[in-house]
Amino acid sequence: MTNRLIITLLLAALGLRIIFATPAARPLSGNELCADIRQELDRSVEYGVLSQEEADYIARRCYQQHGGPK
Repeated sequence: MTNRLIITLLLAALGLRIIFATPAARPLSGNELCADIRQELDRSVEYGVLSQEEADYIARRCYQQHGGPK
């Protein structure tokens, strides 16, 4: 339960960061978006918020939805 809440908060914060960030010179590709998300997921694993398996699953889903390596 706590992990789901933390994951939801992290992804919401990331979403707000993407929405309200200063526009990039060019839009991010699906691969670039997923790579940025992967970095945040890796930080979450380092801090013990997510397990490596949870982070891998979320990253895999991102690449499935937005293209890139599976």
